Amino acid sequence: MGKITNYLYNLIDLHMIISIITNVGLVMLFLGIFFFSYASTVEQDIVTINTNILTTDIIGIILPILTDDAKSNIISKLEYPDMKEEDAKVVEINTQIVNTAYTYLISIFIGTLVLGYIISYYSKNSFYEIMVLNIIILVFIALTEFTFLVLIPKSYISADTNYIRFNFLTKIKEKFIIPDA
Repeated sequence: MGKITNYLYNLIDLHMIISIITNVGLVMLFLGIFFFSYASTVEQDIVTINTNILTTDIIGIILPILTDDAKSNIISKLEYPDMKEEDAKVVEINTQIVNTAYTYLISIFIGTLVLGYIISYYSKNSFYEIMVLNIIILVFIALTEFTFLVLIPKSYISADTNYIRFNFLTKIKEKFIIPDA
């Protein structure tokens, strides 16, 4: 090899570059699969928990001030909306998003592997050793992600019930208080 090529090989740690490239591909693929297969269901649970907290809080504000006749009147007028069409649209859009995301994830993953392999081949680095090391790192990243998701977000209440209560009461006062004439 020429002097310039040798200089560049000495200047750049190709082993580290190959490791970074393949690690990014592995972690990106893992995070995408992890999100769509597990984290999204945890997110749904969190939204459900927060919605129940807020609903219970708002009902706790309203029910004590309503008469029994007003409660009966409200109950008799309540109808559950038919959301089948909207639900089908959400499923269709989400399916398209997931399919597109997987296409990009797999394409980029394959690209990082091919690029890492090509660089390792020409630089005489062991691609196998780099992959083994990166898979070990990925296992620790996966354990960290899973542990964090199981322990922290499910217990964390993101809805600020005091702010929502204040906002709700303010809006009611704005709608029902007749301004001075």
